[in-house]
Amino acid sequence: MSNIPEKIKFPPKELISPSGAEKKDFEYIILWMLDNNEECNWSTFLEKPLEISLATLSKYINQLKRKGFISKVSKGVYKITPKGKKRVFDLKYKDSYRKELKYPPNLIYNKHNYSHIILWMLYNNKSCKWSDFIEKPLSINSHSLSKHINRLIKEEFIEIHDSRYKISETGEKEYSKLLKIYNLDYQSILVEDLRKFEQIKEDLGDFFNKWNINDEQIKLIFLDLLNHFDYAKIKGTISSEEDFHKLILFLSMNNLTMYPSHVTTETFSKKYEISQTALKFLLQKLLEADLFQIQLFEFSIKNQQKYYFRAGEKIEKTIKLIVDEDIKNYSLQHLTEIKMTLEERKNHSIIIFKNIINDLSVNLFNGILKLQIIDFLLKYFGFLFESLKRKMPTNINDKFKILVFQDILNLSEDDIGKVKKELYQLTPLLWNFPKYKILDELKKKIEDSDFE
Repeated sequence: MSNIPEKIKFPPKELISPSGAEKKDFEYIILWMLDNNEECNWSTFLEKPLEISLATLSKYINQLKRKGFISKVSKGVYKITPKGKKRVFDLKYKDSYRKELKYPPNLIYNKHNYSHIILWMLYNNKSCKWSDFIEKPLSINSHSLSKHINRLIKEEFIEIHDSRYKISETGEKEYSKLLKIYNLDYQSILVEDLRKFEQIKEDLGDFFNKWNINDEQIKLIFLDLLNHFDYAKIKGTISSEEDFHKLILFLSMNNLTMYPSHVTTETFSKKYEISQTALKFLLQKLLEADLFQIQLFEFSIKNQQKYYFRAGEKIEKTIKLIVDEDIKNYSLQHLTEIKMTLEERKNHSIIIFKNIINDLSVNLFNGILKLQIIDFLLKYFGFLFESLKRKMPTNINDKFKILVFQDILNLSEDDIGKVKKELYQLTPLLWNFPKYKILDELKKKIEDSDFE
């Protein structure tokens, strides 16, 4: 029996009847209906206000069924699938949540020094694509843009990855010189940033008070995450900014540094009045890193308790430093053994893998956390492997890292199982592998504060 409600929800007018030359997005309309109503009858799409023709409806219903976005409940009745809900989110993001770019002040723009404009854009907007420079409001002509982009790449001030331009470390130093040219020093920028930060804290005061958030560590993590995840990019998908703050609050409460404290999605959704389904869905989008362009890591304990931390947090920097140091130290010992058989390479990768696990167990993780290191590291190595490949490194250390990550990721289930068995049966101190003294370096290389 159908559960179709008497009162059916319909999409906004601009989706049903787009203005100008914009065409109707029938896929989006059908998925919107099924996402916002438990089920929909075939006739609902044919009648007002949708009035989709029979041929068009038949075409899109069949397409969506083949792709697994919708399923048939009974004759002429359809509902959306979890895969379809993800597709709805992607369509909303494509249409409504494009990145809001920051543009240089008139002081820089009016000089028409395109190299300066490009550097300013890339420093203040994580990355930009070609069209961001040639379209309004910058409107740099293609010939001039090509000339300046190529020069900046040659000087190693900027890099290109996946058709997007990013500023390099050398470029950031050049950007600091640019600020001095225009009498824009870091102090004045810092003062302005601090003023904005204080305003954010003041605005969030009501939210913290309403939900009785008094833990200072949770507040600090919350403010850090809010600085990296922009509400503007997701506001069309989430019902309100308060719900966005609840999402950030959930991540803050379940930051890995909060272990063993933990709150489940079910408990959180009831206490803070947010849909558990929406919470899980948005968490998944953040983990995919395709919306906010920042990696969010998940650390699972027996697939029950899930903790999170972002790339660039102190804990991630510490993990990366330990990984880098162990690979570098091992490679220095075996750099002459370039011509190795596949079996020898596998054995070397297992030794490095164990060294890393050993160091993380002793210096960072303990108790039940250390038993989850292997599963986390395999995903983390995948992230580092892809990041290094995109950079197309030229130095020997980074090339060696790529080989190591590749070999570890190619280990068989049996090989991984043996490593896990050793971890479960032996304490790290019983592993007879070389240890490297890195704690002093950690103190020097990582900031005192927990966040950037």
